[in-house]
Amino acid sequence: MKKKTSERKGFELMPTEILFCVVNCLQKRDIKEFSCVSKRARDVCLPFLFREVSIDFSSAGFRKLDKMLHSHICRYIVSFQYIVQDLVKPGKIPLRKQYAQKANLKPAIYNYERFKTDFLTPEYYVEMCEGYDNVDCYEDIDSNEDWEEMEYPGGDHPSYTRIYKTMRRRCVEQRSLIDTGRDSKFLKKAFKKFLNLKELELVFRGIQGASWEKDYQETCDMMAQDSNVHHLKVVLAALVSAERRGLSLQKIQLTCLTHRDDPSPGSPDWQRLTTLLTELVGHAPVLRLFGSDLALALLSRASLNLRELDLGFIHTKRTFVETFLQNNVKSLRFLKFDDIVVEDCDRRDSTHVTLTDVRDMTDLVPEKEINFNIPSCSHLVQEGRKFIFIYASRVPASRTWKRKWNDSI
Repeated sequence: MKKKTSERKGFELMPTEILFCVVNCLQKRDIKEFSCVSKRARDVCLPFLFREVSIDFSSAGFRKLDKMLHSHICRYIVSFQYIVQDLVKPGKIPLRKQYAQKANLKPAIYNYERFKTDFLTPEYYVEMCEGYDNVDCYEDIDSNEDWEEMEYPGGDHPSYTRIYKTMRRRCVEQRSLIDTGRDSKFLKKAFKKFLNLKELELVFRGIQGASWEKDYQETCDMMAQDSNVHHLKVVLAALVSAERRGLSLQKIQLTCLTHRDDPSPGSPDWQRLTTLLTELVGHAPVLRLFGSDLALALLSRASLNLRELDLGFIHTKRTFVETFLQNNVKSLRFLKFDDIVVEDCDRRDSTHVTLTDVRDMTDLVPEKEINFNIPSCSHLVQEGRKFIFIYASRVPASRTWKRKWNDSI
């Protein structure tokens, strides 16, 4: 008994700095288990458990955020991930008496009769069902099977009523969040209470739901064109409000902002997105674009005064990369390429961006080159201005890398 007591006292008397070093070496699952050992261990683990939080655009997501705002974990949050989704297009009811009285001027998708004419006609639903039940596309199934007795290989196809109710339910939830301003209100509160917030990540998840939901929403044009515009406006307004109270972001990451809707350059949607993204990125000196070819295209002509730029898994046109670098090379001190593929309009082929490409695009003359003995990587350093350019392919970022880069300059 005395031995256990002495061990407990030894643990309780261990310096907090040493405990932090121990916890920093653990996986998150181990940290959760270690936090249950004692109150002291819990206090040490809290900054690691709640350093990164993730919230999605939904009623459940904002309920989760509300609980966070009423707890003491706000001061531990350093990185905030906000997952947004495409909005269901509600449509409009014509201002005619019969519709106005029947639907009370609600969006067209709320009205079953209008849904059948404006969104998904029964005839088109039958065509979709036939496409799902095309015998010729299932080569692995015995041709002697009784197809009338079989279930669909991917599960039973949803009924027309189920499709309508699912789309209507999703639209009602989204419109409720937008019309009541819940997304804007909670984000403003969050950015003001997250006093140590340094990193913001926006994940553009696109269409939500099962595979059949995505198929119908895409083919029947049920998605609103200004989804990204709304989410960017809300986040930007929350950031501006919080900065008045001292919030200072260090890094912004845009994930999966791609050419799903493919707005054409010069169109109003393109210009609105460019303006919003430019203003948003201006709130942090570090930018990371992961799988966001549309974001790179929109920001290519903007001078952002960035200190660090990290590009990962992007397939875009060469002219966008070249223009972006030429407009921002003067302020950049760190640049990383991770599997960036560019298309040359003249040759119509695709190649990875290499060190030679970056050198040609920026006209920088390296004063020395550094070899970190890492495969598939090239580096050049211009010490006078402390530039580092990296070409990397599937190489994980690590603290060791960062330490070597800092030491080199």
